[in-house]
Amino acid sequence: MPSASDRHSALSRARATTPTGLHRGAGEADHSNIAVHSRLVGHSRAITSCFFNLLEDQLVTTSIDKSVRFWAVDSGEMLKVFTDSSPVPVAIFLQFSPQVFVAANSNAVLRLVNMQNGTVLQKLKVETEVRALQFDDTGLHLFAGTKSGSIHTLEASESNTLKFKHKLHLSRGGITCLTFVPAAHGMPACLLVNSSDSNASIVDCTYSGNNQIMNLQVRHRVRVAHSLLPLKCCYSPSGQGYLISGSEDKEVYIYSLARGSNYKMHYLKHHPVPVVAVAVNKQDTLLASADSLGRIVLWRRTES
Repeated sequence: MPSASDRHSALSRARATTPTGLHRGAGEADHSNIAVHSRLVGHSRAITSCFFNLLEDQLVTTSIDKSVRFWAVDSGEMLKVFTDSSPVPVAIFLQFSPQVFVAANSNAVLRLVNMQNGTVLQKLKVETEVRALQFDDTGLHLFAGTKSGSIHTLEASESNTLKFKHKLHLSRGGITCLTFVPAAHGMPACLLVNSSDSNASIVDCTYSGNNQIMNLQVRHRVRVAHSLLPLKCCYSPSGQGYLISGSEDKEVYIYSLARGSNYKMHYLKHHPVPVVAVAVNKQDTLLASADSLGRIVLWRRTES
């Protein structure tokens, strides 16, 4: 068992073998190589999302305080502030116009904003608040998950505007995360979706020959304890792919997406409170899980 100090550290490492062949970093926690680079001070209420720009020299944050803020990564300086009329749950850059971002607010409005001059290029009204945004790998289609459990597909144009194309009503609970997975292993491209009806869904994306999205269809649903918190999921390309999700019952769930696996489930157990967010690195050698008390655990893959 970890020591008391380790249990309350922000980054926890302890020896443990898991059903998926992942290990947590061995040995006692050693924070000697971790330092605070900068503190970004400016938001007055909870931050709802954060992401880097294309060059990764700026960090973008959205907040309940009705603002979107841009920060210099090197210095921590706040570069720009864009204010809204209501809280901002999520934002994302357009794929082919990295100076334009899409921001959703709690009044169910999507705004396309030019970050260079602050000009609002377009406003789109949705039936309920958008809580998750994700582009596909073509960069032409933006998926928007709503509080009412729907996924809207919007098409991006060369004029930096969006147009509604399709709508799928997925769940009775709000959608809290969308993760796009490219086609692989003979399976179509899909979305991994967290929704607060205690499900995570695999939703297939059907494209035409010219890369236009034609349809969204549910392939399968798996159970995840989820009724209240804004849980996140991610994708691991290991083997034939895994859906990895946080949960409100303190575990990290890992579902196989391989053909014939019948969505076999493994879990990682370490957190004493709900696991809110998960992420894997590009090399697919590290999995991070973060909980509602601010604790982060890094899990590393070992040689088989």
